Amino acid sequence: MSKLFKVGDICIGQNFVTNVSRNGMEGVVIGGLAVRTARNRVDHVVRTKVGYLIKWTDGVVGHVGPHNIRPKKPPRHRLNEMVSWETVGWMPFEVKFDRAIKQSLRDQLREKA
Repeated sequence: MSKLFKVGDICIGQNFVTNVSRNGMEGVVIGGLAVRTARNRVDHVVRTKVGYLIKWTDGVVGHVGPHNIRPKKPPRHRLNEMVSWETVGWMPFEVKFDRAIKQSLRDQLREKA
C-alpha cells in the first residue's frame, strides 16, 4: 500500500508510462486523495479515478494515482553535524539518568529561591 499524502506534502513522480518526463520530478500535493474525473492526455477520454491533485515543479497541475507518487526522502545529516538525542530514536540510559539528575537539581534550586 502506498503512503497517504496530506495537502502540502512534497512527492516524487514514478512509474509513468506515457508522461515519462514526470518520473523523478518533484511535486506538491494540492488536493487530497479523492475520486475525480480526469481527461486522459493520450486518448482524450474522460475517466473517473482515485488520485491526488499534484502541482509539479514545471507549474502543471495534474490528477495522479497513488501508485505514481512516492514521498521525498528527508535530507541526510552531514558527518560533522551535531545531532541532539531528541532527533535519534533511542537514548542511552546514562544520558537519561544524567538529564534526570540535572533536572531534579534545577527543580530543587527553584523551590529554594
